Amino acid sequence: MLVVIVGTDGAGKTSLSKALDQALRNSGISTSRLDRFGILDRAEAPAAAFVHANVDELRQYALDMSAPARLLFYLWSMALTVTSTMAKPDAPQVIIYDSYWIKHVAVEIAYGAKEQQAVSAGHLLPKPDLIIYLKASPTALYERKIGDLVPYECGMDPACERESFISHQTKLVERLDRWAEEQGWHIFDALRPTQELAAEAAALVISRLPARQGEAAE
Repeated sequence: MLVVIVGTDGAGKTSLSKALDQALRNSGISTSRLDRFGILDRAEAPAAAFVHANVDELRQYALDMSAPARLLFYLWSMALTVTSTMAKPDAPQVIIYDSYWIKHVAVEIAYGAKEQQAVSAGHLLPKPDLIIYLKASPTALYERKIGDLVPYECGMDPACERESFISHQTKLVERLDRWAEEQGWHIFDALRPTQELAAEAAALVISRLPARQGEAAE
C-alpha cells in the first residue's frame, strides 16, 4: 500500500510521516518511509550509486536546474526509490512517501513547468493508494518556518521575505486544493498536534489494508 503525505512547506509532512510510520509499526504493520533523497542511500537505491552528493549539495544542484529539468530529476529519484522498495522480496505492507511527485509537480508548475505535461509525467510513477493532504494557511505556516526558510520555498527570493513565502505557497495551496477536490484526498488540519494526526492517519491506513493484513495488525 502506497500512502502519500502532501502539503505545502511547513505543513508537517515529514513529522507526520515519521509519526505514522511509528504508529503503524506499533500495530505490527511493516513499513518503509521514503522521500526523494533516498537515492543517496546506496543500500536502498544501488542504481543511484553514481550520485556523489549529500542532501545539501543535491538541493543546491537542483536549484541550478530549470523547472522542467528539476522536475524530471526529482521524478526520477522518486520513481527509483519507490519501485526499488516495491520490488524487494520482503517489501513492506505500507510505504509512506513524504510529498511524492504530487507536491513537487505543484511546485515546478509554479516555477514555469507546463501543468499538463508535468502531471502526465508524474502519472508514470506508481499510483498512491491513499493521499493525505496536510492543509493550513501559508500565513500560519510561515510562523513555523521562521529561521528555516530556503529560496525554493519562497519563489526563489534569496532574501526569503515573508511576502515571498506567502505568495509562493498560496499558489501551491490553490493547486493542491483543486486536486484534492477533484481526486477526493483526505484533508487534515496541519495545525493539529502531530500525534493526533498520526493516530487518525494510522486508523485510516489500517482500515484500507487487505483483510488478512488488517487482521494481523489487531
